[in-house]
Amino acid sequence: MSAASDPTSNVEPFLKKIISTLDNQFITSPSQYQNNVQLFKASILPQLKQQSAVIINGSPYASKTQLQEIWSNLPISQHQLTSYDTHLIPGSGTFIISCSLKVRFDESGKTRLGESAELVQNNSHTGNTNVAVVKLWSSWYGVNLNLVVDEIISSNTDVESINSFNYRFTYKPENSIISL
Repeated sequence: MSAASDPTSNVEPFLKKIISTLDNQFITSPSQYQNNVQLFKASILPQLKQQSAVIINGSPYASKTQLQEIWSNLPISQHQLTSYDTHLIPGSGTFIISCSLKVRFDESGKTRLGESAELVQNNSHTGNTNVAVVKLWSSWYGVNLNLVVDEIISSNTDVESINSFNYRFTYKPENSIISL
């Protein structure tokens, strides 16, 4: 079957695109978002429909905006797609996609927005308040991601097309300080 006749040929690029939005961070490139935190938050999963069913670890979230708000306050992450399976449901105009991912988090104490839990920022040893903090990566977590996505992704991966987003941790390393 040729790529032109295979409706699933854009699924992998679509998945990589949405996963990269989960790894976006404001602190490394605020000018990319015109120093606007709201613009940054909107860049997280823009393919999610406003009233999509969103579930993270079994907890439902009311909307795309709520997910973007919560995700922007999490530590910086790195996702890797390890495998996926997809099926176009005939006549429904939707794909069912199941993915296996690995993710690790920065355990240095900063969020994607650059905020820290520290009450006093101590950079006195360098005299520079703009010193980049070295990332302390956790071990890899296992994640299962299930999506219901409109068939439009076969031709356009940038439109709001995610009807259902279910992100579940399947493995938590014992040595991680992140509690989920």
